[in-house]
Amino acid sequence: MTMAVRAVAIALAGWLAWGALACSRRGEPVATLIETQGRVERSDAEAWTATRPGFVFVVGDALRTEAASQARLRLTNGTVIRVLENARVRFARGALSTARGADLKVELGSAEVEAATEEMALVTSLGVARVERGARVRVSSTAEPSVDEKSSRGQNTRADVTLAAGDSGTLHVAGRSLALRLTFDRMCDGEASIEIKDGHARRTLTGSEALVLKLHPGAMKYSLRCAGDGRAAKPRATGSLAIKRDSGDAPVSRRAPVNVLDADGRRYTVLFQTRLPALTLKWGAAPAGADNLSLHIESPDGNKEMSSATSSKQLASGALGEGSYVWWYSTADGHTSPKTTVTIRFDNAAPTAQFFSKRSSTETAPKGLVAVDGVTIDGTKVSAGGHALAVDDHGRFRAEVAPLSGDDAVVVRLEHPRTGVHYYVRRLASRHHGRVAHAH
Repeated sequence: MTMAVRAVAIALAGWLAWGALACSRRGEPVATLIETQGRVERSDAEAWTATRPGFVFVVGDALRTEAASQARLRLTNGTVIRVLENARVRFARGALSTARGADLKVELGSAEVEAATEEMALVTSLGVARVERGARVRVSSTAEPSVDEKSSRGQNTRADVTLAAGDSGTLHVAGRSLALRLTFDRMCDGEASIEIKDGHARRTLTGSEALVLKLHPGAMKYSLRCAGDGRAAKPRATGSLAIKRDSGDAPVSRRAPVNVLDADGRRYTVLFQTRLPALTLKWGAAPAGADNLSLHIESPDGNKEMSSATSSKQLASGALGEGSYVWWYSTADGHTSPKTTVTIRFDNAAPTAQFFSKRSSTETAPKGLVAVDGVTIDGTKVSAGGHALAVDDHGRFRAEVAPLSGDDAVVVRLEHPRTGVHYYVRRLASRHHGRVAHAH
């Protein structure tokens, strides 16, 4: 026997012995290790031992990879899973009634479904991710249990802030994550499920009265169904949230912008943020000695004519609203300026609110209250803790608000016809939170 043939024979014998060992263990086979890179270990109890391709896993078994290591598994249904470096996965009893076989629980690190041959579930610290047939999905998890693993006790678990199922908008958070309690006790008696879709995967969480979700910057959509509702039933509530990492410190002007425009025949665009602009319309090339001029302003809403003692006219903030206007000057003897166009438009890139954290030494919020002190754009409705806050003529609002029961912060809600709904998370000055930094 040649050396090459002998080497092949030894390798084949090793593989057969490994397979026989796997088959001799109790439990129904659920996956086979088909490829490894670097250090890959398996555990069927407490001890971890090195493993190699050909090992067959059963329910309860776990696999882990070290740094610069990976593993590929083929489930009994043919689906291939890639386990990335520094990861730990475990095979668990099926969580989806529609799926066959076991689920893969990603306890640490990341795993990727290369191509699902049928519907399956990946269980992470964020809940159950439902993977549809043909989907390619990567999910990640942390070793520390997230708030979602306590979802069935969501009503009693502490959270940063609380919203009601059906709420939508942009959530401004200073830190990297947010523990959000989503309540639905008025919509469902008993248990309910919330299906979440975001940039990572689709997952379903179940609980009673409320669920606490751990959210990270990005966009997500959700839908609520009560226990007993069929998959084809219309959701009891739906919503979408965009989580934005934003401290709320971006400056917002409380003064109207001032613009000087010349009647030169050009087209001008004036953007504003909080208040409509104040305009000075002038005719720089007016005839010498011209006085008692007329200023003409045309718009889709009608025409205006106003007298002006000079070739310059000041219009206060709000005299001209949003829209496009054509304007020109005329003299008593028939001279006219070039017709000039100005478009007044709201600046959609403008921040919706600014919060102030520094007060004088004599102004400190009582213990247990959050000092909500800020300014917003004109026309915004502001509320916090379920109560409307007064907004003055300069867009300023101030209040001291208690967090809702079980919450560590206050959510300030701002609603505007142009910008939609925005939520800003404001914290107790004396508290430091491990997941979300101060929003001041």
